[in-house]
Amino acid sequence: MKQIQDCLQCLATKKRQHTDNIAQLEDAGERLKVYADESKAWLTQKFTELRLLLDEEEALAKKFIDKNTQLALQVYREQAESCGKRIEVMDDFSSRVWGISREPHPVQLLQAYVATKSEMGQQMSPSELSHPVPLSFEPVKNFFKEFVDAIRNTFQKPMDIRLKERPALVTCLGLYEVDTRAPPQHSRCLEGSTQWGSGPALEVPTKPVANQVPRGRRH
Repeated sequence: MKQIQDCLQCLATKKRQHTDNIAQLEDAGERLKVYADESKAWLTQKFTELRLLLDEEEALAKKFIDKNTQLALQVYREQAESCGKRIEVMDDFSSRVWGISREPHPVQLLQAYVATKSEMGQQMSPSELSHPVPLSFEPVKNFFKEFVDAIRNTFQKPMDIRLKERPALVTCLGLYEVDTRAPPQHSRCLEGSTQWGSGPALEVPTKPVANQVPRGRRH
């Protein structure tokens, strides 16, 4: 009967379609596995680059501390040397005054006193105290503390939420709240800074504009 033949033909066609679907799904699955492996390899490379950047940034920060420490220590040494020279001058003058005080002849005693009276007046004036200039590295520590806290806060969110809320790494850092409707301008963080010198760093907006508000200043 024709209806039976049509039914068999339809079943054969549907079987071929399902067979083709299976082949396509298996092929898509294999290609997906390859793509996933390539993506993980890409991530490995990027995280390696990130570690290298962080290592270099750590070295730059420590170099900054070392440089400023040495400059401060040099100032302290110069101040100490200056105080030492003043002590030598005072010791020498003290010996002279003590010698004058031992003079047995009144006329010579008076003459020596008059000759040194002006210098004695100068030495009897209060000395200037040399206060070490305090050096604080808290700005450095706070900068990287906020940097780490911003990354940690970002990483605490599920990946899918992060990808939807923060499409760019610079906004994920939380250094600036950026209106995503307008493209932000970027410059290398710390680039050209007299404090840090040059070196690879994360990018942040150069300055707040109409659609960029620095953290802590938004009301």
